[in-house]
This record gives sequence, C-alpha cells and structure tokens, in this order.
Amino acid sequence: MIEIKDKHNCVGCEACGAVCPKECISFNYDSEGFVYPVVDKAFCIDCSRCDKVCPVINRYPSSLPRSVYAAYSNNEDIRRLSSSGGVFYELARSVFSTGGTVFAVRFDKDWNPVYDRCERLEDIIPFLGSKYVQAYPGDTFANIKTLLKNGKTVMFVGSPCYVAALRRFLKKEYDNLLAVDFICHGVPGTKVWQKFRSCYADISDLRNVGFRDKSNGWRQYSLLLEKKNDEKLIFSLKNNLYQKGLISGLTLRPSCYKCPAKEFRSMSDITLGDFWGVENVVKIENDNKGVSLITINSRKGESFYEKADIYSLRVDYPKALKYNARLIESAHINGKREKFFNDIDKKDILENLEENLRYGYLDKKLHKYRLKVYTIKRALHLLKNKQRE
Repeated sequence: MIEIKDKHNCVGCEACGAVCPKECISFNYDSEGFVYPVVDKAFCIDCSRCDKVCPVINRYPSSLPRSVYAAYSNNEDIRRLSSSGGVFYELARSVFSTGGTVFAVRFDKDWNPVYDRCERLEDIIPFLGSKYVQAYPGDTFANIKTLLKNGKTVMFVGSPCYVAALRRFLKKEYDNLLAVDFICHGVPGTKVWQKFRSCYADISDLRNVGFRDKSNGWRQYSLLLEKKNDEKLIFSLKNNLYQKGLISGLTLRPSCYKCPAKEFRSMSDITLGDFWGVENVVKIENDNKGVSLITINSRKGESFYEKADIYSLRVDYPKALKYNARLIESAHINGKREKFFNDIDKKDILENLEENLRYGYLDKKLHKYRLKVYTIKRALHLLKNKQRE
C-alpha cells in the first residue's frame, strides 16, 4: 500500500490511483500546494498494485541515448510560439497524420496547467510552450491505455517521472505509443504560481500566459502576462522572480531534488529540451529564436523523428551533456526552501521570493563547487553506461 512518509518519495504522477482496483486512493493538496495520495485503508485489499506502478519504488536502469541532435522546426511561426525549437509541434503533426492522438498540457480557464487530449493539428497551439507549474494526469493514463488497445497511435508528453509512471502503468510495450519527455529542472506547485500571478492580474483579465515569451529573445526566460485590454506585462530573466525561484531550487516539489528518472530512466522514446550551450557544440545560426536539444532514445523514437519536418544537426552527446546538466542531475535544493514555504501563507509572495532569492558570497562558492562535482558525475555517467552497453 502506498504510504507517503517522506515527500521526496512521491512525484505526484497519480499512477497509484489510476491502477487501484478498489478506487480507494484519493489525492489531497498539502500546505505547499502539491498533491499527494491518501489511501482509504477500510477499502484497501493490499493487492500492492499501487506499489508496483510507482516510479520511485520501481526505477528503470540508466542508459545513454541512441543519437543526439540540435534541431528546430522549419516553420518560423511555430518556432516563435514554442519554448525552444518547436519540435513538439512537428512530432504532433506527424502523429496526427496517422490519425493519432496527443496527450499534453494546456491551461484551463483559471490559468492552471491541465492534461488534455488533442486530435487535430489546428487545436495544438494551446499545448505549445513550457508550463512551469505541475499538472496532474488524472485519468490520462487510463485513457491512453484504452486508445492503445484499440490500435490508436498515441503521443504522450510529460516529465521524465510521468513517462516512467506511464510505462509502469501500461506494463507492456506498445508499438503505437510515442512516449516523449523533456529535460526537467523540476516543478513548482499551483499555489506558488497562483499567488504570483494574482499580484499582477485577475484570472478574468488574462488573455494569454507565456512562461517562455521570446519578445526579448530565446535566452531571456521572459514571462508574459497578456491582459484582455491588450496590456502586456513581460518579465525578463533579470526581474522574473517566479522563474528565479524555479531555477534556484526554492519553489520545487520535494521529489525534484531526488528525481527517480534522471539519466534516461524514464524509458521515453524521445527527450526534448532547450539546447543551452549549442554555440559551443555545433555550428548553427545564432539567431536567438530557439534551438532544441533532442535525444533519440529508441528505434521507435528514431522512426517518428525522421518523419517530422525538422532542421537538425547531429551532435556529440558528451559535448551536449556538458552544458545541459539536468539530463542526468537533479535540481539542488535551496537552503531557504523551508523558510519560504513556512511563510507562503503569511507573507506577500513577491516579498517572500525577494527575501529568499538573495545571492551571496557563499552561494557563489557553492555554485563553483557544484560545477566541479558535476564534471565528475558526468564522467561517471558516461563510463558506467558505456560499460553496460
């Protein structure tokens, strides 16, 4: 029976609830704004299905990708609307051409991210772009299984831990499933996001939210809040407290600091992400419009990728890994995280973020130390998996 004693051991995938034959697992928000399972022991039959489906308890082995690319969509409009290179759109288009279905994340009416299905290319735009808030699958895994059994092609896009959970839930490999994850830094919860958003706009006033607006270029991490009166609030990386909280490890879910799916343990077919440091790895036009880092992790992923309308250049994995640590390394916890969440309902969210995001001398020393440690970790990852091959 699933029993969360240490919150680092729950990723919030809700697979335990989806697999429970007695439907005795519900999900509640904690004080930090993250969802955790609660078992009604009166109805539990101790079948252990919840334990078997958990991606934290049951971890896949680490591995190396089959191939790595720097890539972007040949459609300039799609590239502009996407967080990095627009490769998700091109993969979705390939899936739709077979009559398939895409499951990914969009915003709901309250500007919270939710999982939904999409079956037409003309409806895919709301699913473009990163959503830096945790979304919960709900009945997504069950719906995917039904479609797969009926012979439908399905593409699921989620965090590495969610892809690992889906694999455990399905129990078997489906040739008609394309599992796509992304290079994940970690996820803040709904509570932090809504408190931050409410400082600048009411839900009813918003027309659009973009966590990776490119008005100031791809590298600027700009957050866009666009109101119905045409007013646009754009927070560049320098003054984007929400994104700073994420990057610094201040606002993330506890499990993100001990991610069970790093080092390609998710069993995804394709991994998408921003190609940071691309200019140091491969010769590609430096137009600041966004370049994706793509890792192909299976033959099936390779087949889907080859059909997509994508400009891509093959790159050396060790070189790409040098600048993209989150492929194999969990986010580092911020030493002020506990204080931040203790005050989340007591202080103004902006004041709380400002107070706990101050970067001092010791933080700089710690950053340099972590870079040295990562060099060793990267070498061990490459050596371990090379020997395994």
